[in-house]
Amino acid sequence: MTLNNIVTLFRFTVVGVSNTFVDFLLFFSLIALHVPYMWAQMFGYSVGVINSYVWNRAWTFRSVGGGKNNSFVFLP
Repeated sequence: MTLNNIVTLFRFTVVGVSNTFVDFLLFFSLIALHVPYMWAQMFGYSVGVINSYVWNRAWTFRSVGGGKNNSFVFLP
């Protein structure tokens, strides 16, 4: 495993952990505001997916250009 691969793996892990925090923070904040569980979970998860896409594209894999065509590939 090269140093570049290790750095990429570290960045990918940091983004994944940040997604968990974003999801939990939004979910519990919305629950505290008496939003139904299902809506709170869907919103938290959706924002986590967007967060993952943006940070992995910009920071982890340092992709530039061609964003319109690649955006839909990321979605499950």
